[in-house]
Amino acid sequence: SHIKIGDVQVQQGNTPAALAAYQKSLGIAETLAQADPSNTQAQRDLYVSYDRIGRVQVQQGNTPAALAAYQKSLAIAETLAQADPSNTQAQRDLSGSYSRLGRVQELLGHSDEAKHSLQQAITLVQPLTVQDPQNQILQNDLAEYQSVLARLQGNEQLRLQQPQAAVQSYQQALAISLRLAAVNQDDMDVQRDVYLHYQKLGDAYAALPDHHAANTAYQEALRRLEAVWPTVQSFPASSLARREWEEIRGKWEGV
Repeated sequence: SHIKIGDVQVQQGNTPAALAAYQKSLGIAETLAQADPSNTQAQRDLYVSYDRIGRVQVQQGNTPAALAAYQKSLAIAETLAQADPSNTQAQRDLSGSYSRLGRVQELLGHSDEAKHSLQQAITLVQPLTVQDPQNQILQNDLAEYQSVLARLQGNEQLRLQQPQAAVQSYQQALAISLRLAAVNQDDMDVQRDVYLHYQKLGDAYAALPDHHAANTAYQEALRRLEAVWPTVQSFPASSLARREWEEIRGKWEGV
């Protein structure tokens, strides 16, 4: 399928080809969904296509377009989850949609909206973990959302000039994401969380100020980012990873 082709292109770092494949998948899904609006599989294919398009646009640094794609995928996921409340996959799709929407809202600086989205994701997935406590995928989803929410709280504390409280929030976020990254090595969101949490920890230490601790955190953030994206220096200047690499490098050199 075009989704699988796109996924392979993402793994190879070819985001333009991945986006083209996902857009082909979207075109097919739209045709099928319009022909039979009651076809749940066609609706889910539509959701997946918009979701994948959003993910690629995030990587490309096209955050406003990613926001629009995620809003469309979220609307479809909400419809499917409401139509079948006992369907765990539909509920998980919806919680994941809120989580990814929250990440984009964070990138756009919409911190209150981002926190609301992450809280929605947690509210949706928490009952699923209670119903099926042995399901490690659901447990990991919950932990991931909690780590992002802790980061958002740290961001807020740093804005309010409470660096010591921010250090604690970022350490909590980092501890969760390090555990998740060890078992989900192919999950780019989780791997990004690790270097982002080290960077944020560096920001909080710099604000204390504890320059030695800040320097150590920024160095580890750079090391982790370069491990995920070994060729980051050759990425387009507009790409998210390249911009984050340059930002962390600038902070490290400035400590």
